[in-house]
Amino acid sequence: MLESGGEDRSWDDDGPLPEPPVDLPDPEPEPVADPLEDALHWTRRCNQAEAQRALAVHELLRTTIASERVSAHDLVAGEIAAAFGWGMGAALKFVHVTDALATRLRATFAEVIAGRLDWYKASILAEATAGLTLEQAQAVEAKTLSKAAERSPARHADAVRRAVAQVDPDGCDRRRKQAERTIRLVRAHYGDGMGQLFADMPSEQLDTVYTGCDFWARARKAAGDKRSMDQLRVAALVQWAQSFMHHGDPTYCDRWCEPGSHGGPVPNDDRDDDQGDEGPGRDGPDDDPDGDAPSDAPGSDLEPVDDEKPPAAAPPTRHGRPAALHAIWDLTSLLGLTRHCGELLDSGAMMPPDAMLELVAGGVQIRRMLIDTVEGGLVDLTPRTWLLPRTKRTELDAPVVLGIVVTTEQWQAIHDGTADPALLKALQNAPQAVRDLLAHEWTADDLDNTPRAYPAPARLAEFVALRDRHPTNPTAGPTAASAGDAEHVQPASQGGQTVQHNLTYNVRRWHQLKTHGGWKAQPHGKGWKWTSPRGRTYYTHPYDYRLGP
Repeated sequence: MLESGGEDRSWDDDGPLPEPPVDLPDPEPEPVADPLEDALHWTRRCNQAEAQRALAVHELLRTTIASERVSAHDLVAGEIAAAFGWGMGAALKFVHVTDALATRLRATFAEVIAGRLDWYKASILAEATAGLTLEQAQAVEAKTLSKAAERSPARHADAVRRAVAQVDPDGCDRRRKQAERTIRLVRAHYGDGMGQLFADMPSEQLDTVYTGCDFWARARKAAGDKRSMDQLRVAALVQWAQSFMHHGDPTYCDRWCEPGSHGGPVPNDDRDDDQGDEGPGRDGPDDDPDGDAPSDAPGSDLEPVDDEKPPAAAPPTRHGRPAALHAIWDLTSLLGLTRHCGELLDSGAMMPPDAMLELVAGGVQIRRMLIDTVEGGLVDLTPRTWLLPRTKRTELDAPVVLGIVVTTEQWQAIHDGTADPALLKALQNAPQAVRDLLAHEWTADDLDNTPRAYPAPARLAEFVALRDRHPTNPTAGPTAASAGDAEHVQPASQGGQTVQHNLTYNVRRWHQLKTHGGWKAQPHGKGWKWTSPRGRTYYTHPYDYRLGP
């Protein structure tokens, strides 16, 4: 959460909306002779306003002196990101585009200043010509600018790409090599437990991935799978990923595992649905009580694929912990007393109640997350997990660790027997794993027992990552804190201790700005106060699990 001044107000989700101020303008526009002409007038004014903001930022860039380790572009991007409430990626893009328009593509900038061209189309030209010489960039500008205003953004982008290829055909290999440095895989969640996966990669690799998924999908379709081809192509990627997470081998599950077999046993209430659930590579126990008979032994329901025995699985780990999908859900929803959404921890994607029930039904490892009732911060995390075995076969078969959110007030009431009777009754009927999770002792105080350790021990680093949830630098996006750099607010070299209140996570670029770019951070209440080289202050806070970011 980022604050830069002003009144901090929050509203109860279930309470009435506040009355609007009496001086709000009438939402109905004043009548005009030609509404379309009026809209065009304000569009030109918006374009001019964008240009004036860019001119101000370019002046800021012109008067900023780079440090030995941080460029002027990065310094200015840090200032405007915090001031505008932007992410660093958006701020850097704006700085680079502004610099290109003000120095290389002045004819295009003049059209924006006049209001005839919008900023987005100008950005397309600036980004596409970034790798060209000045003469080449201006040649592309000359080929495309005259029709830019009348074209749609997509057609303008296509025209610019073609012009770049015409002006610099020999640069295609060079630009490809430059683009290969930014190969990336990007996930984007758009709500209701759904999202999209984007990949920037060389074209031949792109077609290879698609073709492989297509062949996998067609084989499954021919074998009788009822899902659509598009669903099966996506399932090919999921199958690879969850096989690697379980076994360290993306092909292991295709060769050795029954679908939906990794979440432990299913109650024996349906003979046909319960066969072949356990075996090599599974998390559940073998059917043979002595553990001697392999699942593909004679007489078992799972017929061997061939005479080979499955190789030993080697699940991947990070910081000593196995790979898993991490999610959180509140205790009362897990017990069926409420129907709240859950969240995926890494991305912050909201998961509908039924989707969370499906996730739990597939088998999960659970751990307790105690949340301060008043401030909403994480105050304790169990160092171990407990298994809730799967109760049915589910489409997702990945390892899942589910954090069960319990407030300190709720936890205390459960222990002293004063909790809601419905909750106490639900706990009596809950799996033993849930009761054991709630009975586990408080362990957070143990995390500060090694104040001189460097780097932070794994348990402490994990706790801080979950406490902060997202990086705590200004303008941080909703990415996982653990994807950033764990660092001491007061550096260890200056006597800073390796304890909870002196540790946080920042993204690498802001780590650099703090270390080499003149930014300063210091503890402030439960959070941190950041001061920019120009003296502006911003306040960031740990995650509030009651309200979200």
